Amino acid sequence: MRPLSVCNLIVMLAAAGGCLPKPAPVTHDRTFDAGAVFIGRTPKIKHTFEVVNDSNATLNITELKRSCTCTAAAVKKNLLQPGEATDLDLEINANPGLNEWVVVCSLITEPPTTPERVYEVRYRSYPHFRFDVSTLDLGVRKTGKLGEGGGMESRGSAKSGVALELYEPADEDPDRPLTVSVPKPLVAVLDPKPEVELIEGGRVRRSRYQVHISLADDLDSMASGTHTETLTAKTARGETTSLVAVWVVESPLIVSPTRLSFGLIGADDKPPARKVVIKSTDGRAFRLLKASSSDEVDVRAFSTEPAASHIVELALLKRSGSKRFLAGEVTIATDHPEAASIPISWSAILKSKQ
Repeated sequence: MRPLSVCNLIVMLAAAGGCLPKPAPVTHDRTFDAGAVFIGRTPKIKHTFEVVNDSNATLNITELKRSCTCTAAAVKKNLLQPGEATDLDLEINANPGLNEWVVVCSLITEPPTTPERVYEVRYRSYPHFRFDVSTLDLGVRKTGKLGEGGGMESRGSAKSGVALELYEPADEDPDRPLTVSVPKPLVAVLDPKPEVELIEGGRVRRSRYQVHISLADDLDSMASGTHTETLTAKTARGETTSLVAVWVVESPLIVSPTRLSFGLIGADDKPPARKVVIKSTDGRAFRLLKASSSDEVDVRAFSTEPAASHIVELALLKRSGSKRFLAGEVTIATDHPEAASIPISWSAILKSKQ
């Protein structure tokens, strides 16, 4: 279910009514405001409306139309004589997130000259703990040596601020953020002093804690492309929330493919070899100087002549042992003034012996 604006509500009721006469004006006894609903504490909202047959004819309730499947609706009696009343019971699954909601139940009745009866429940949902954004864009980073001082160029926000929000009943002792866990290369600093505001007529306390998130300066070992990491925050009472940080790394030299896979290899298979392309993004010619080697992968001979693009062949060495998944990285040194080395990640899966 999504929040309903006044326009959405009018459109929905018109569709529900079809060719029936216009709904009677909604009076105070056909609207219930449940107020602030704290997600986790109040998973369901229940309310009973009194339906009165105030006409001079028998009223037959033939259908209950709900604005969303989150609502269960039932009447105790479908057939009402003049002046008779029955209960309309609504049970609503409270929606998560921070929003204002309107849930509508329309009673379709016979005879068709009887106005359609519309009942609505309004509420505002409040999560206990959340980041004020779900995704944080940290912009574009260009790695490598830049000028005499070196460093990292950025396009977009090198440092960004988000807020952790707590929503609680104003008459309860406040909870507080305890930790913000961030993986490298992210850095987070939590401001321990919140901005506090009372809302909902003073019944709800909103506390906002600023969190400053940035990227470490040294990204030279990170591959070009889009990177994402998840940050997780926790309160003193154990509530958690998270957001995703996104940034793009641009290197003067790029490797294709960015991750080299040797695939699935049997014990008797010939050790495979794969080629990668190392290319200058600005078209500048550069030389490959030397490559690191390991016990698992051999970097075969390559040209050391200047070129804007180089092909390097890596060969997986014959392996024995119990490990089924292999992964690693080799590094190739260059004379490019903005990229002294380029990392190449690789992986392989070994078939188990029958």
